[in-house]
Amino acid sequence: SVSVMEVQGLDRIRRGAAELTVTPDMLRTTRDWETRLRSRATFSRVPVQEVGRGAPALDGKISEGEWPALTRQGDDASFGMMFNDKELFLGWKVNHRGPLDNGGDDFRRFFKTGAAVDVHLGTRPGASADRKIPEAGDIRILITRAQGKPVAVLYRPIAPGAPAAERWETSTPAGGTTAFDQVKLLENAQVVVHAEENSYSVEAAIPLADLGLAAAPAAGQVLKMDWGVLTTDDGFVTRSRRDRKSTRLNSS
Repeated sequence: SVSVMEVQGLDRIRRGAAELTVTPDMLRTTRDWETRLRSRATFSRVPVQEVGRGAPALDGKISEGEWPALTRQGDDASFGMMFNDKELFLGWKVNHRGPLDNGGDDFRRFFKTGAAVDVHLGTRPGASADRKIPEAGDIRILITRAQGKPVAVLYRPIAPGAPAAERWETSTPAGGTTAFDQVKLLENAQVVVHAEENSYSVEAAIPLADLGLAAAPAAGQVLKMDWGVLTTDDGFVTRSRRDRKSTRLNSS
């Protein structure tokens, strides 16, 4: 079909001036609206991330058949998880999204200062699947390469008993203030990055105890999670985060 339209009045357009006042209430309303919009979109398309027992070869390569049930973001990113009685294993394969470079000098802000990969995981089985704010047991693990070395950072918004020195609060004009009971480097994590032209892969082994988990997930346990890839153009500023959400993480 063909449409023909006429636009009138362009000759009467005049430049004007006006003031716009943005209040904290307006910002909160906008953030609530965006949260509801993303929740509706997520509910309609969530996959299931299957997680199996086992351990990969920590060589930084996501070898064929090594990781069970990879989930994908299109054709250029994939992710897998495994676990045993002592460690959680995470693996990402990323193509055509730039290098895994992060020029930040504050590990707490690596999500703002360059590229990274991450996973958000609700570790408490009894938590509500449709919760809107973090609860105890909700964590974020962010991995990047800073100053040429791979590093892993743990964020726990609600962490009763965490050391006061590991509490952190950050504010932005648009996002307001966000507080974490604990943000720390995962010093005991093993992280290996393998980079090739136009692609990289990451494998990590993280002690369960460092994540606040007393034991490995039980067979058939269902948890809420999503995983993401943060990209950068220059290695100093994060451009965007693309995620793959799941309301179900099945352990077997």
